[in-house]
Order: sequence, then C-alpha cells, then structure tokens
Amino acid sequence: MFTLELKDDDLDAMLARIKAGLEDMSEVTNEIGEFLAESHQQRIERSLGAPDGTAWAANSPFTRSRDPRPLIDSGEMVRNINHQYGQDYVEVIATGAQVRTMHYGAAKGAFGETSTGRPIPFGDIPARPFMGLSEGDRSNIADAMMEWIERISSS
Repeated sequence: MFTLELKDDDLDAMLARIKAGLEDMSEVTNEIGEFLAESHQQRIERSLGAPDGTAWAANSPFTRSRDPRPLIDSGEMVRNINHQYGQDYVEVIATGAQVRTMHYGAAKGAFGETSTGRPIPFGDIPARPFMGLSEGDRSNIADAMMEWIERISSS
C-alpha cells in the first residue's frame, strides 16, 4: 500500500473558510430572502400570476366595477411580504387577512355571514397563487450561492 499526502496551506485555508461559512450562512440566506420577498412583491404588483407562469383568474365583473385591483392597489398585500433568515434557513412570509384567500381562494360563505345574513365572501373567490419559486427565483438562488461560495473561499 502506498500513500501520498499533499499539504497545501492555501488550499487548507480556503477549505477552512468554506467550512466556517457553511456553519453560518446568514449572509447569503439574508440576501436570498431579500430578493425572494421582492420577487413575490413584484408578482403581486404587476399581476404576474403564479410562480409557474399560470395567469390568475380575472376578478369578477362586480369587483372590477368597484376596484379592479383592490388588494394590489391598496399596497397592503405587498407591505405584508417579508423574509426571515438564520444560519441555515430563509423563509418568505406573507401575512395579513387576505393572503390565504388570495393564494388558496375561498368559497362563498367560507367566513360566515354579515349581521344582515349575507355570506362572507358574497361569492366564490378563485385561488390566485403567488407564493412559490419561479424559474427566475431558482436561478437567482443558484447565482447567489455560487457568488457567496466564491466570496468566502477567496477571503
């Protein structure tokens, strides 16, 4: 049996930096969270549809007669999309009363009735999914990870 051991101080230092970086990835998870939150916000602001490119269902004629983009124009949906991150995770969080209904839809009367007995909502609301990763998001995540690895390995 023959064993050859090569020692390279520069390579050892680079591997140590990568190992240390992998123990706390907060820098890159924050960066990813920031652009994913922005991507989700833009998806709503621009009515881009679902992450997979599927167009959203149009608003009903009644809704369009009142305000064609009620959740979008108020800015409430966009303001309620943020991110949280840590050493080894990132989450995009959408909060607010309308988020679940926007993403999953709701059946007529799903939230009960008004004091006058009218259903809430007064009609079916189709799902308009906006949470998830688009192909562009996936590409941006890969790019951010590669740039981060290059930064920590060459520090």
